[in-house]
Amino acid sequence: KSELKTFGRRKWRGVASLFRFSYRSQTLNRTRRMILQGVKEKAVGQIPVFAGLGTFTIRSLSLTSLKGMGMHAEVKRIYMQNNLLTSFEGWEFQPSLEELHAEENFLESFRGVCEQPKLESIWLQGNPITRCYCYRVMAICAFGKSLRYIDG
Repeated sequence: KSELKTFGRRKWRGVASLFRFSYRSQTLNRTRRMILQGVKEKAVGQIPVFAGLGTFTIRSLSLTSLKGMGMHAEVKRIYMQNNLLTSFEGWEFQPSLEELHAEENFLESFRGVCEQPKLESIWLQGNPITRCYCYRVMAICAFGKSLRYIDG
């Protein structure tokens, strides 16, 4: 049973519920800091990951870092939605990557990204970086010129 936490006038259960509310909040940075203060660092290298059939899945694992991700030559799709990531630090070159799903994280920058020569599609909805005026141009600069679709 998760601990009942009070947030303003509403009561929420656990970090996942706080995350969903905090994203919609106008005070995202303050709320994010409150949430992340109680969360221990959790990196990709610390968990078992399914990386078969050209897919790398690290979805909904409350990850705070991509350290230990490694390079996977056969991976064409990476699913890393619904984590607590604030940047791409720890990201490594993925030579065959075509799709990246990074929705509903706390991504504020493309810091840590290296060019991905075959990446065509990236999904970033639900991240603070999408509020930047030209985040799509920033994504092309960070991931490379092969990027054709951003958020659909």
